[in-house]
Amino acid sequence: MTPMQLTVRAIERSATADAASEGEYLADLVRTALERGSAAPVAVVVRPERTELMDLRTVARSRLGLTPFLAGLSRSEVGGLGAPMAVGIAGTFRHRAPASPSDAPPVPVGLAFLEWSDCRWFHWQVLLGTDGQLQEDTELVRSAEAGDPMPSGLGRWWSLGRRRDMRVRYASGLPSAVPVRESPLVH
Repeated sequence: MTPMQLTVRAIERSATADAASEGEYLADLVRTALERGSAAPVAVVVRPERTELMDLRTVARSRLGLTPFLAGLSRSEVGGLGAPMAVGIAGTFRHRAPASPSDAPPVPVGLAFLEWSDCRWFHWQVLLGTDGQLQEDTELVRSAEAGDPMPSGLGRWWSLGRRRDMRVRYASGLPSAVPVRESPLVH
């Protein structure tokens, strides 16, 4: 077991089972973050009542690796919140096109990718300029439902998690209740 301290941001909302709707919601979060100036890379876990975002920079610095971490998230357990519906990544990443030469520098992209346990997936990507802003006419939207091929290097986390019985367990680091003492001086 590799313990890590991660920041988890929970967005309370009722998730849909519709891949396009959840994917567009995630892409909108990335667009908004980019408009504000930065979209840090995050892992995404969609649950029935909330979407969880976890900063991937901590995972990148660990020995665990991104793929095993995402595979473990597909089977994650968080007390009473329900099983994950989808797992993915979002934010700003460096991407090298599969057909580009190996010495070609990677380019910055805004990315939102979600994968469901039944092999559905949604992929949104846009090229970013040197200023971190979206480049016009570079937006790409693909999905399993449209019959598109899955992007290389993304997805297949659910099958890996099942094959290797990988699990990520996490909980809030805050105590559930903080006792409040009564002061004899104030009444």
